[in-house]
Amino acid sequence: MSYTFKGRPRTYYPDFVVVDGSGKAVLLEVKSPFDMFRELTLAKSFACTQYAFDRGMGYLIADKEGRALKDYSYIPYDLELADQIERLIDKQGTLSFQVVRELFAASCGRIEFPPNSCRWSSIVTGP
Repeated sequence: MSYTFKGRPRTYYPDFVVVDGSGKAVLLEVKSPFDMFRELTLAKSFACTQYAFDRGMGYLIADKEGRALKDYSYIPYDLELADQIERLIDKQGTLSFQVVRELFAASCGRIEFPPNSCRWSSIVTGP
């Protein structure tokens, strides 16, 4: 699948295509929690969502536990940490994930999901 990122043409191949017994297909991309929010990953996801929708397929980006972006949106976050990261990005232009991980670990340790959190529940489907 072709898409453009920062003015450059690129090609993207989802990790998996899952087809159920009725022939319904879902494009599946598996990423680590930190990779899910990278600018390049989001650009690919937007392009893949449109590609899948136009063809009557579903699209899902999830971590290895099956948590999708929607599941992460329910996690409370530290607004001061988010502001600190945003200021660093504004100042430096980019941040390595190592720096973000260190800031995150220093602030709140690790991502915790509530018991029985959604897994494999956020499939974007076409018409």
